[in-house]
Amino acid sequence: MPFVGLWLNAPEATLLERVRDRRGDASDAGPAVVQEQLARGSGATDWVVIEANGSASDVLHLAAQQLSSRMRSMWTA
Repeated sequence: MPFVGLWLNAPEATLLERVRDRRGDASDAGPAVVQEQLARGSGATDWVVIEANGSASDVLHLAAQQLSSRMRSMWTA
């Protein structure tokens, strides 16, 4: 099965708000971890970038569209 990487991208303010609003989440990452990751950057990647500043259902819809499109093109190539 081919690999399709999805990179979810959102503005710093959105990421920080989401981290602060988490409750009962397995991750212990807080705002400092978000800022450290942003400062380090993502590096070069050929993953599909999805703007994830919308609702969870909007992001899921965008991700499903991208996966469907990529998989279709892989199987028809």
